[in-house]
Amino acid sequence: LSKMHQYFSKVQSKYDEIDQINEMLSKLNRIGKIPMLVFGCIALTIAIILTVVVCVNFSGFYDYNNGMLSLYCYMFYMAGIGLIVGFIIFNNVRKKRIQNYNDRLEQLAGELMFHYNSYGECPLGVEYSNPKTIERIYDMVQRGEADTIEEAVNQLFSEQWNGI
Repeated sequence: LSKMHQYFSKVQSKYDEIDQINEMLSKLNRIGKIPMLVFGCIALTIAIILTVVVCVNFSGFYDYNNGMLSLYCYMFYMAGIGLIVGFIIFNNVRKKRIQNYNDRLEQLAGELMFHYNSYGECPLGVEYSNPKTIERIYDMVQRGEADTIEEAVNQLFSEQWNGI
């Protein structure tokens, strides 16, 4: 295990980058700017209602109230359209960033798989080739928490599923 740890530590930065990308993807997937779209639709609805009120109640003459309502109509139209356009732009940028991150993940996975295959016969699967994971398995065997590598891997797997 010590030899494996030393070998795979050469590419620790790639494993760290994968962790960072996965964290960013998680954040991007959680960030839903749906409220921006909802408020845009609400603003447009208010603008339409105000437009109807102005047209029905004040048609034929112009006074201060009519002018103010028209100003409010324009403000709500602009706010609504701005929020909806902002949502569309933000969503497109978000999708492009997600695609770029996924492309980078594929590239890193290919590089790490090549590095893994270059090791030769490895007693651990590629999913356990992260030096931090190897170190954890090594510590479990050294401290007597597990008698074999296989037992340590099973214990590590059960810890991950149980959220320890």
